[in-house]
Amino acid sequence: GKRICESYDRNSYKGDSFLIAGDKRVYKDYTLLETFSYHLTDLKISSNSLNSQAKEVEINSTASLNYSGTFEALLSYDPKNYKDMDLVYSISGMRISDMSPQSNFYVAYPFWNGVVDFKSSNTIRNMILDSKNKLLIQKIEVGDKIDNKDAMDVPLKLAVALLKDLKGNIDLEIPVSGNLNDPEYKIGKVIWQIISNILLKAVTSPYRLIANALSVDEEDIKQINFNYLDTAFTAKQLKNVDILKKVLDHKPELNVQLAQYTNTEKEQERFASWECRKQYYFEKQNLMISDSLSEKAIEEINAITIRDSLFVSWLDLKLGPQDIYIPIQQKILKYIGEEKSRVTVQNMIKHRNFLLQDYIQKIGIDSTRCTIFTEEPEKIPASEALPKIHISFGVGETAPAKK
Repeated sequence: GKRICESYDRNSYKGDSFLIAGDKRVYKDYTLLETFSYHLTDLKISSNSLNSQAKEVEINSTASLNYSGTFEALLSYDPKNYKDMDLVYSISGMRISDMSPQSNFYVAYPFWNGVVDFKSSNTIRNMILDSKNKLLIQKIEVGDKIDNKDAMDVPLKLAVALLKDLKGNIDLEIPVSGNLNDPEYKIGKVIWQIISNILLKAVTSPYRLIANALSVDEEDIKQINFNYLDTAFTAKQLKNVDILKKVLDHKPELNVQLAQYTNTEKEQERFASWECRKQYYFEKQNLMISDSLSEKAIEEINAITIRDSLFVSWLDLKLGPQDIYIPIQQKILKYIGEEKSRVTVQNMIKHRNFLLQDYIQKIGIDSTRCTIFTEEPEKIPASEALPKIHISFGVGETAPAKK
């Protein structure tokens, strides 16, 4: 009888209304690198009816968050089964800089500026959580990375720059699910992990984010294709650089790197082949080397293959019998000169970089935000078979913007 009474007292209740108003709470977390302190003021918790026999009980809650934002929540639960409940809450106007102790701990970056709006709709059935969350961060600004070897390896500053829309805001959908009975399951850590995954995806797939934000073709901001021996860029190729200016204008945190990818050995071989076939053509046509080439002559030279028997015979006579059995490509290089081919190709590569540098200055791209260089051959991926200007984006460490 005693157990029955105790069970009844504990699980049976009824009240017409319930109100806590004007309360204050301070939450402190000492498990981080620095103490996280958060103030809840003007806390109000209310319910129009509390009845253990009702099908559903609703509790409303509002509060001010650290003297800046506001919090509103509606909790609905089954009084006969506390494992089933619904929770809808929103956070408005919260300073993201207040969360820097947590961001420093999890991702090693502080937040300098930004205002957070967060809406969350949560359903719990039999302790299984299904949560849908919408995060909007306006005018977010990330600080410089701190020394924290235990933090997740997330390039937050770059990811934030990539995720920002044209208004400088970040708008994310964050679904969360999990078993609340699992002692290893921590909702805060899970949300940070999901956000980290979103940030990593942004960094590993930046082109799509930028292209979608600016309504441009993704391929146009990945690379500028060109052919071996090109010494000028076409208007179509330079259009890609125009698009990069648009990117930098709308994303002031970003810098761009233009890396020339070219296989110097292949380009030297192609230069020597062109020069050799050109000389053969000039002799065949009884022309002077100094004569300019017409479009027809260029087409005819390009039509000559290094396997052409007349061309091979001409080259063998130029070199002599001692080189008759070496590969045709080596014959060509020997005749034109390896040093001449190397120097000429190096000058071509430098000239292409010069043309790009000259053009970015012409269209008004800040030279401090655009780096142009030739990638070292050993750093060029083996999959890159054709020459190109490879485009990549990054950010620098900066001081906080002055208000």
